[in-house]
Amino acid sequence: MAMIEDALASAPLWAIGIILFLALCVAAMLGRWLRGRIDKVEIDSESDGYILSAALALLGLLIGFTFSLAMSRYDARRVMIVEEGNAISSAWLRATLIDGPQGDPLRAALKDYVDIRLRLPKADRHDEVERASEDAQRLVWQHLKAALHAAAPPVGATIITATTDMFDAAARRKAERRAPR
Repeated sequence: MAMIEDALASAPLWAIGIILFLALCVAAMLGRWLRGRIDKVEIDSESDGYILSAALALLGLLIGFTFSLAMSRYDARRVMIVEEGNAISSAWLRATLIDGPQGDPLRAALKDYVDIRLRLPKADRHDEVERASEDAQRLVWQHLKAALHAAAPPVGATIITATTDMFDAAARRKAERRAPR
């Protein structure tokens, strides 16, 4: 059973649909042949309407599941984008709590990081933008470590939390993009 589950999980959806369609056609022909041999009567094509109805109902069900899957993936991507935007906003607002020369480089690094993340939807090569995002994340983290000395401990803790949430949101989007479709 596990082998069948692995095969279904790794096979493309269109291939599974074609295989199911062919299996239904073979089963219908086999049923017609058996019915003809058992009843010894010529089968008229009008009595096959229920087979057509069942096949069309199955096709409608498959189309419905396909649209449902596509909509759920779209909604999940949209939620991830909103979560990342909220995390970036929180990190920015908390970075403004650090005044002086330590806060300015952190806010500049955050601005550069946001500019890189905004290029992601329109990029032809997502890998290049992801590498630039990782470099920008390292720079943000370096400036954050330097700015923590000027921040009060509660403020520093909230900035660290917001920044790691921002990085985690980016990692979730990257994992979703790389997941097999």
